[in-house]
Amino acid sequence: MVGDVAAEVRRDIAPREEQYSIRFRESRKDLPRALGTPFKDAVRLSQTDLAAACDAWADIDRQSPGHPSVQFDLGLCAESNRDYPLALQRFRYVRDQLGIREADDDVRRVEDLLAGRELDRARAR
Repeated sequence: MVGDVAAEVRRDIAPREEQYSIRFRESRKDLPRALGTPFKDAVRLSQTDLAAACDAWADIDRQSPGHPSVQFDLGLCAESNRDYPLALQRFRYVRDQLGIREADDDVRRVEDLLAGRELDRARAR
């Protein structure tokens, strides 16, 4: 039992690396018709050139601000660039303003990444 408790405590406080699989939102519901094909192209592009896909979603966002899938996908782009504050802002927008509960895990993950970054900074001091 002591070993189990020690393992749990270690997982909570010791730095660790995790790998996870992400999935971009592909829903085009309520996106203007003219942006449907560029959106599909961005999703396809995300498989081979994430930076170009992120640029395409940013362009779509300028033309149709606030679309849930675009905001979510831009959150993943920000996270991949380690811009955790922006990623958190986008995921919270999707969750809170648009009522998409599936973003809960993404909010928690980015909050953990931010906390880890702050812990690393504190240890460095």
